[in-house]
Amino acid sequence: MSRCDDTSFSVISSAEDIDTIFSDSGQETDVQDGTRSDSSCAESTSICPSVYRDDFAHGRRYHGYCRGRYPLPNDGREQRREELIHSLMLEINDGQLFHADIGRRPQKIIDIGTGTVADLYPSASVIGTDLSAIQPSWVPVNVRMFVDDCEAPQWLHGSGYDLVFFRGMAGFLRDLRGLLERAYPRIKKGGWIEFHDFIPQIFCDDDTMSDDDALRLFHESAVQGLRCFGFEPLQALNLKEMLREAGFVDVQCTTKKIPISSWPRDGKLKTLGLLAGMVMLESLDGLAAKPLAALGLSSHQREKLLEQAEKSLEDVKVHRYVKYCFCYEARKRMKTSPETASVAILEHKALQPYHFRFTPFLRKTYQVGLPADRPICKSFQTGSCPNGTRCSERHVFSVGGGDSRSTNTTTTTMMQSGGLNSLVCKHWLRGLCKKGEHCEFLHEYNLRKMPECNFFMRNGYCSNGEECLYLHVDPLTRLPPCPHYDMGFCPLARNM
Repeated sequence: MSRCDDTSFSVISSAEDIDTIFSDSGQETDVQDGTRSDSSCAESTSICPSVYRDDFAHGRRYHGYCRGRYPLPNDGREQRREELIHSLMLEINDGQLFHADIGRRPQKIIDIGTGTVADLYPSASVIGTDLSAIQPSWVPVNVRMFVDDCEAPQWLHGSGYDLVFFRGMAGFLRDLRGLLERAYPRIKKGGWIEFHDFIPQIFCDDDTMSDDDALRLFHESAVQGLRCFGFEPLQALNLKEMLREAGFVDVQCTTKKIPISSWPRDGKLKTLGLLAGMVMLESLDGLAAKPLAALGLSSHQREKLLEQAEKSLEDVKVHRYVKYCFCYEARKRMKTSPETASVAILEHKALQPYHFRFTPFLRKTYQVGLPADRPICKSFQTGSCPNGTRCSERHVFSVGGGDSRSTNTTTTTMMQSGGLNSLVCKHWLRGLCKKGEHCEFLHEYNLRKMPECNFFMRNGYCSNGEECLYLHVDPLTRLPPCPHYDMGFCPLARNM
């Protein structure tokens, strides 16, 4: 049984008797905050009570898990602001959540910052994260929500994702480049990654905004305060270059001007301006708390800046706007179809030389293909062979047996080392093997010879986690299979 503490993440559940996934994320937290729980949790269990222990400061509520990681509140007022942002982004994108062309029936999606993708694609398995356990108790059946930091290196597991979608997150990621590098190999060929973000700067093109505009000065101070937490709020401006550095090639980035307040004459822009003004008004108090406090401003100074910014926001004669950018790109598919590639391999015209050498592996691991009448290795019988699997002689071991009533000598059965004997017995691992010493598989806990976990191989994760008895092989480390060998015949076998 593992201890349940703030360094774990769990599928969100409000009921203590609901089994949910629990695994270790390795995030460091403040060990003096007194929020660690002494209760014990199984590998699959409900969310730990400590995750619900929120932090309170400046009259607002903040997440308690990974305390201090995110400097904005998570209370009801902030959740209403998030709902306004959701409506604003839908209005900006003409009702679309994203622009990636993932087809009608995607299978695997990571959704960070939205939470509504699962409703649109019931065929997909959707994964999301949040530092706060504030999601509704009822979620679609195809959603798994984790309380975790999406930047945790070991959080992003599995592969073959159709879409990795981030909304309003770029400015709050401390290592965006590292996250993109980890995400790239997990996206399938033809899969997409997409970012949607507001740039926290106030602009004006017609000189109606003065240089000492209170709203602009407030946001400039808030940006400096967020940098004290290790963030770069303006790094969404560099998303195109970062995506290219991570391996994405044809990155498409679009920036739109979103008015603040109802000053535009155009009907749609006026609607966007009203929504943007409401969002900004709701965000000022949260930005005036921890971000401005990080600059060393007193409570009185922060209240004064907040009051001036709110008053400035009411002035519709000032034609302010913010920038909204979204970037998306698909991981490139193979330039040639699998059929064309197969023909090229068969005709020895492939650009990349293929050398299938399976016989050395069989000989080394299973001693297959070696003469059956070769002599027995005496060194192996007396203890161990210094040549190991490279030895040209047979490695056999003795199994005592026989009927002592019929003879005074004990018969000895010689069993071949290798073959099935090179894998651990699955039944023995569970204590169910009835063959005993006559079993053709190994009866020992050998990490190098463990059978592979079929569940992990099919799904990219295992509900047993580190407690699983079988081997978990990262799909990214696998060698590509020979398509012809899988069909029963490989024309290159003569070269093996």
